[in-house]
Amino acid sequence: VALPPHRAMEFLNGRAPKLEERLAQVEMLPVVSVTTFWDGPGIQGFGCLFPRAEGFRVMGILANSRIFPGRGENSETWIFGGAQDPEILELSDDALLGLITEERARLGFHGHMLHHEIFRWPKAIPHYNLRLEKILSEPPRENNFTLFGTYLGDLGLARELARAKELEF
Repeated sequence: VALPPHRAMEFLNGRAPKLEERLAQVEMLPVVSVTTFWDGPGIQGFGCLFPRAEGFRVMGILANSRIFPGRGENSETWIFGGAQDPEILELSDDALLGLITEERARLGFHGHMLHHEIFRWPKAIPHYNLRLEKILSEPPRENNFTLFGTYLGDLGLARELARAKELEF
């Protein structure tokens, strides 16, 4: 079952009660991403992550124009939310765009935003904490169902592919 925890519970629908009970305990965190296009210079490189102590609200920025071919000039994806900022979902589009403009100026980048796309995911990523570790301490199998996903602790495509090879059907 390769679905997020809340969707996996809906899919299982009583067919694996122990798994469903464990899935119900997985705390999912919100993420907001905003892809922007600018007329001025942007981040050089892959992107950057921001420690909360630096005073930025953004968690990280991807420099799309330098990572993905054909993304156009000066495209960036700004990522907000997580455990330390779940309230980000409540910001209006205008407030988000204003925040990005302010934080971008703090980084020394100015210019006019040409276009933007805002995506809100209320249950985007699992909260990787001790509670999740305890929930996952038992094998993710019951009644011929096996759970599969990054919320099981296997982060990154290489780890997911390795885990897929290990599964027995």
